Amino acid sequence: MKTGRPSVRNKVLAGLPGNINLVAKRAGVSPSSAGKWLGILNAEHVVYISRWLPRKNGPVAFYRLRVKESSVDAPKPQPMTDADYQQRYNERHPGRRSEIRQRYESNLRAKKQRIKTLFAPLLSVSKQYY
Repeated sequence: MKTGRPSVRNKVLAGLPGNINLVAKRAGVSPSSAGKWLGILNAEHVVYISRWLPRKNGPVAFYRLRVKESSVDAPKPQPMTDADYQQRYNERHPGRRSEIRQRYESNLRAKKQRIKTLFAPLLSVSKQYY
C-alpha cells in the first residue's frame, strides 16, 4: 500500500553525498537508519565510498552515488601505530620528552629521600634479641 511518502531508502539517496551524520541530517532520519541504508546501498553497488575523512575517533566514510561501474570504494587507511603517535607528539612538542623525564627523575629522588628520612630511626637502631 502506497502512502505517497518517500521511503527511507529514497530519503537517504536524496541526502547524498556525505558521511552518515550529514546524510542523516539532510534526509531527516536517524544516523543509525542512515548508516544501515548506506551499508545496504553500498552492498547493492548503488553508492560507494569515495574517500575517508580523518576524525578524532578514526576515519569516517564519505559516500557518493555510483554513476559508473568503474567507481570502487576507497581503501580504508591503516590505523596509526604507537611509534607513529610518539613521533607525531615529538614533532609537535620538541623537547617536551626530556622535560617530562627530568621531572620524573627529580620526583623519584625526592621520594627516595622522604623514605630514607622516614625510616632512618628504624634502620639506625638495631637491638639484639638473643
